[in-house]
Amino acid sequence: MPKKSLAAAACLMLFSCVRAFSMTDAEFGVSLQPAFHMAVDGRYKLAEKKAKQTLDLLKDLRNYADELNGRADKLRKEMLDNHYDDMVNTQLLPSIFDAKASYETIKKTYDLEKDNVGSGLKAAKAGDYAGIDATVARLSAFEAENEPRVKAIDAKVSGVSQAYEHHFGNAKAALAQFNALPLISQLLAAKPKLVKKIELVPASLRPLQWSIRLEKQEKDSNDPRFSQVPRSVPNPDGGDYPVVVR
Repeated sequence: MPKKSLAAAACLMLFSCVRAFSMTDAEFGVSLQPAFHMAVDGRYKLAEKKAKQTLDLLKDLRNYADELNGRADKLRKEMLDNHYDDMVNTQLLPSIFDAKASYETIKKTYDLEKDNVGSGLKAAKAGDYAGIDATVARLSAFEAENEPRVKAIDAKVSGVSQAYEHHFGNAKAALAQFNALPLISQLLAAKPKLVKKIELVPASLRPLQWSIRLEKQEKDSNDPRFSQVPRSVPNPDGGDYPVVVR
């Protein structure tokens, strides 16, 4: 082969090698782009998931505090309707105030941090994760501090509810026991009507003590069976419920 042809071939081969090397390097750079974007997207999705999960926990705590607040207020109204004013004032109201305060604090924090999560995630999309990381940490700390507090208030409200139900339940059971006595059944079934009503009435309010009152249909009735009515009904916790005939 002539020297000029060899030189031309050598130049062509060298040019081809350089071009091939150059294209391979460029293609390698391009091939890294999907992996890079996947890594960025993966970090963002992880941050987004964690933020939403943490915010949902705070939302659940807010709903729990709201439910507790409503339940405590409903208990208050029921107890007042049944003359348990003293127990409401001394035992239930402090927990009601705490429940309302906790709910308001958690609600306001949730509303504020919900906006902060949105702003933090928007910044994270641009590569700045400092805001969302700080918000998530703050949310976690707040939830960890306030969940035990709400549960403690719930335990106090439940304790008052149980004490109320036990005390009132004993009185209602005694009333049912009294009404089931054969003599009382006779009086209730008598014709013409002898008994207007039988009910629980407070014998005292502080502390609340129940009595059973039998009210005659006619106050001047002299039916001898009225004198045979028991003057008390046993209380399962000790003592008796006095019976008043009038």
